[in-house]
Amino acid sequence: MLRMSACVCCALVCSLAHFRSSAAMAIRSPEAAIAPASRTAAVTATVTASSWDPSVGGSITLQVTRGTAQCCSAWDWVGIYQDGVRVAYVHSGDGVNPVFSATFPIPSTGGIFYFWFSTSVDSWAMHDLGISETFGESVPIVTMASLIPSYWWPTDGKWDALIQAVDTSGIPPSHVTVVLNVNNGYNTDPAVVTAWHWGLWLSRAQSLSSAGIKIIAYVNLCADVVNFACSSQANQGSRPFSEVQAEMDKYVTELGSLISGFFLDDAGHSGLTTSGVLAVTNYAVGLGMETVHNPGAMSQDVTLFDASNVTVMREATTPGTGSPHYSGFSVEKSAMLLHSVDAASWSGYLATAQENGYKYFYATSGGWDSSPSYLADMLTSIKLAGPSTTTSTPSAPYAKGDPHLRNVYGQAFDLMRPGRHTFLLLPRGADV
Repeated sequence: MLRMSACVCCALVCSLAHFRSSAAMAIRSPEAAIAPASRTAAVTATVTASSWDPSVGGSITLQVTRGTAQCCSAWDWVGIYQDGVRVAYVHSGDGVNPVFSATFPIPSTGGIFYFWFSTSVDSWAMHDLGISETFGESVPIVTMASLIPSYWWPTDGKWDALIQAVDTSGIPPSHVTVVLNVNNGYNTDPAVVTAWHWGLWLSRAQSLSSAGIKIIAYVNLCADVVNFACSSQANQGSRPFSEVQAEMDKYVTELGSLISGFFLDDAGHSGLTTSGVLAVTNYAVGLGMETVHNPGAMSQDVTLFDASNVTVMREATTPGTGSPHYSGFSVEKSAMLLHSVDAASWSGYLATAQENGYKYFYATSGGWDSSPSYLADMLTSIKLAGPSTTTSTPSAPYAKGDPHLRNVYGQAFDLMRPGRHTFLLLPRGADV
């Protein structure tokens, strides 16, 4: 995540699917990496067969028709994608007939899959086939919440506007978590972050706490920050533990119980820095604190995802196509943070986040030091995005008049009335 600026963390980490075929090839998400990609009528496809079972998986077959501008090479291919990763591909095998079929395996874990076509005939341009198929259980509906990377100076009026927006929206304040970012986490030098500075931060934390808003503190885990961004995946989570520990301790000393956890920025989930991120996480737990991990992309590290309280699975300018739920991750622990989102787009992005299995959502119109004009409306929508709170009053049990509760004489019985009820006497005339 860019500190006090817009993010590029998402560009550093490519999300990987849990299922890979033998032909799998990890590439960047088509929406980010393939500029010529477009949906075109020149290449069309239809689903001709589809089957899936949660115990054994399944398959899907497409019939692809190549237009004259894309026909024909035996090396033409169709790829199946999940979470921005091509998990398998099939060559046409036919350099003459414009129509060919492609069958792909679907793993037992299910998920959301989509398809792209490419050919050497038009210099390997990528063509979105416009097909998206979902296999597996639908995303569970959960109570949504907001995680706000509020990189604002403690006396900035944006804080008061936030408190007002929470009140106006009606969202429970406890469903809003803010990040206090003291000097991008580098808070131990008293010549840089003075006692006066800490006094301002303490006052702000007190006002947020009084409003019922949850507070966590910013900690940076990147060993090499260049232009406000982590330089590589290998550095996401590789800062010396002693440095991070000292910064966490300083937050606790200055802000005490006003904070409930730490926002661990650049907590890489690529599998390259598991031990370092886990050490910081465990230390936070020992302090009685929660942790939010921010790898900025879909987690590839189950150990770290399980260890965190929340993981930011998407940090970008759009919601993308990745789904924590269909990738096997808990909806309750997944967050999406979007920047540079205009007022006409945030509501659609929120809907996509909910559909793809994110509990936490936040969008802002600029970088993380901005506050969107649509903040109150967004918080209202987040409040309404969860399960319906409408309840119905169950009617009292009623059995009178049921034809099964009538005797041979046509007499009806109300079993909700106290007393003894006779349905049948065997033999006839027997004592009751």
